[in-house]
Amino acid sequence: MLLTRTIDDLDQAINRLRAALYGRIPQAESLGVAVQNLVDDLEARHGVVPELLLAGDLDHDLPDWVAAEVPGVLGDALRAVMPTDSAGPIEICLTRDDSRIRLRVSAPATGNGLDRQIAAELLERALLHAGGSEAGHEEERVVIHWWVPV
Repeated sequence: MLLTRTIDDLDQAINRLRAALYGRIPQAESLGVAVQNLVDDLEARHGVVPELLLAGDLDHDLPDWVAAEVPGVLGDALRAVMPTDSAGPIEICLTRDDSRIRLRVSAPATGNGLDRQIAAELLERALLHAGGSEAGHEEERVVIHWWVPV
C-alpha cells in the first residue's frame, strides 16, 4: 500500500511538472472518473464502500493541477479519517461551482480520531493554490473540508 501511494504521488508530481513546463496537457480521465476509480479501489482493497456525491462539472475546463491534485488530497483525507473498524459509513462529497472545487470527507469518530499531521499537510496543499482546509468533529463524525479556486 505504501508503494502504491508513493507511485501515485510521483505520478502526480510528474504531471504537475509537465504542466508547468509545457502548459496544459490533456488529462487521460476526468476528475469525476479519477475519484470514482479511487473509491472503487478503496472498496476492492479495504472492503469499504463510501457514500459518494459528485456535483457540478468535474469533466471540463479544470486546470490540470486540480485534476492531478484532488485525487491525492482525497486519498490523504481518507487516511486521516479512516476508522479502524466499520463503525458507520464514510462520506465523500466533491463539488464544483463557478469559483471553487470543494471536497468534504467524513467518517465515524472512533478511537483513532483524526490524523492531525495529515490534516495540516492538506491545509498546506490548499494554501499553495489560494484555497483552504478545515478538519475537526461534527457530532459523532470526523470531517475534513478542503477547497481551492478554479
